[in-house]
Amino acid sequence: MTKPLSLTAVGRGFAVLALIAGSAGALYLSGIDPRRIAIPHVRPGNEAAPIARRLIVYRLDPVRVTEFRFTQPVMQTRIVVHPVLGNDPVRPGQTWLYGFKAELLDSAGGVVATRTVHARATLLAADGTPIGPRRYFRNDAARLAAGDEIRLAEQVPFASLRLTALPSDPGITQLDVRVSERRPLITSAAQSAFFRFSPEDQARLSAPNAFPPQLLTEAERTNIAISQWRPVGPLGIDGRDHVMGVLYEDAASAEAGDDSASDGDEVG
Repeated sequence: MTKPLSLTAVGRGFAVLALIAGSAGALYLSGIDPRRIAIPHVRPGNEAAPIARRLIVYRLDPVRVTEFRFTQPVMQTRIVVHPVLGNDPVRPGQTWLYGFKAELLDSAGGVVATRTVHARATLLAADGTPIGPRRYFRNDAARLAAGDEIRLAEQVPFASLRLTALPSDPGITQLDVRVSERRPLITSAAQSAFFRFSPEDQARLSAPNAFPPQLLTEAERTNIAISQWRPVGPLGIDGRDHVMGVLYEDAASAEAGDDSASDGDEVG
């Protein structure tokens, strides 16, 4: 004879359902579609699969300038470009040429330097395998080629950066970028920043060293910590002065130096 279900068990079941429904509602209110969130599964060894992370990107325009202002004058900036491809057939090893113009400005708005950057994007290697981590837009079939990390440096400080898209090969429909600045850290703050990294980030960043993170010297930990980058957003109003998008990336295949070490920071 089947044992009747206790009221306690029924109550727990309703509580779980209420929690799931509430979580889904909160995700929708925050602009995240729960259907796009990967549910981690248990692998051998009880290792959970990483969840895709979100990256904020800004679309470059061939006429309108997109201007990024740093929190203080810097000597170097990092630009990560994500070329977006059309739906035309792609051959293994095929490349597309793209470019953008960068103007470095001082605190008074004067142009310190002008750079023209050209690079090639690739979607598939010669053997047909995808290059780089899998990146995608939500509810969008657009394909993202393997982009480039460009670092611009000057001998004098610059306070802002203006970017404009240059003509690209027909296969590229648009250019999305992320701009970052170094987080200024003194030695004591750098030590604290290193220990705020997750154990996984500490191990990854310490991989080039012969010793594990707990055996690194103070100087080695400091050198790792000052390699932090933090993202910079553009000036103006979204939709009028610039266009913002959310790019998803499979965390399992994210490249070293492009992982998020902490909220608002990147390392590399």
